[in-house]
This record gives sequence, C-alpha cells and structure tokens, in this order.
Amino acid sequence: EKRASPANPNWTDRWVLKLDDKNRNQRDEATRRRFMTHIGFRRVWKLLKTHHRPVVFHNGFFDLLFMTAAFECSLPHALWEFKSLIHKQFPILFDTKVLAESAELSGCLGNSRTSLPELSS
Repeated sequence: EKRASPANPNWTDRWVLKLDDKNRNQRDEATRRRFMTHIGFRRVWKLLKTHHRPVVFHNGFFDLLFMTAAFECSLPHALWEFKSLIHKQFPILFDTKVLAESAELSGCLGNSRTSLPELSS
C-alpha cells in the first residue's frame, strides 16, 4: 500500500501489509473498480467507432487528438494522415464551433461569437 510520508506528503513510501483473504479480496475489488472507471470512456469510444454514429462536439480538434493518442495509436506526423485516420473511424463528425464560424450559418446566429454559452442562448 502506498502512503504519504509525514516529511514529504508528495512522496510515497511502500508499506508491506499482511492481509487476510477477506481484506485482500476487498483491496482487489477496490482496485478493480478504480481500474474500470479509468477504462469507462474507452467503451464509449469503441461503441462510437463500431456503430459509426455521428459525433457532435464543440471545438473538439484537440479532444480528437488526445483520444486518438490515448485509445488508438501514436499520432501521425502529417495532418492529412490524422484526418484520414479519424474519417475512417468516425465518418460523420460535427464541430459546432466550425459550423458557427461558417459563412452559411454565421449570419443566422445573430452574432460573431462562437463560444458555446453564447451559441446556446
């Protein structure tokens, strides 16, 4: 078990604990639950890829970069390679910020700002 040292709360020491079967099972269950919360969004990512559902986000380019690097592979060196990879996985993407900035919709929205709270009001 890791515990913070009184001398330095950011430093962790390792302590060896003797656990009986019941406490070991509780610790293992807590670890499993914590692990499952970390992989929760991976399931959503896989479902979106598998079923090719439209994905809507606001200013989500960096989100796509992060999620691709976290869940798929290392990022390609060229933008066109990244766009090709994303388009194969998610054929229908909508970025509401890009739509709000487009010439076709900018006049319909009544203002030139594209932040999400302003677009929703």
